[in-house]
Amino acid sequence: MGDNTEGGASPHLGFAISIYMERLRRKIVFGEFGDLFGEPSWDILLCAFIASERRAPLSISDVARSTGMRLSTAQRHAELLAARGLLRKARDRWDSRRTILSLSPDGADKMRTFLERNEIPMLAYPMH
Repeated sequence: MGDNTEGGASPHLGFAISIYMERLRRKIVFGEFGDLFGEPSWDILLCAFIASERRAPLSISDVARSTGMRLSTAQRHAELLAARGLLRKARDRWDSRRTILSLSPDGADKMRTFLERNEIPMLAYPMH
């Protein structure tokens, strides 16, 4: 997922990309220990938000490939997110073998709300 912020994307796209890139950097730096920090559902939501802002299709295999997630893990978490109303799944109209992911309206609203609140009050930190 390269940076492509042109074309009327929201101001939240850059922040979402930076979160995504930091997560990938953490996986690389921690190498064999990277699986200790897994949050597949969050990675899928980030990928879906970035794809929607870029107006690009996103398949489950795209998510697995770009995040290093196993395909079965991506499928399982996409199912959970869809069941909870945060994600939509649809068959690709050009290739019925592919499943295309997109944020639901509620999922998109929650992602925008999260990305707007990038400052955490000091009281929320466990150590002062």
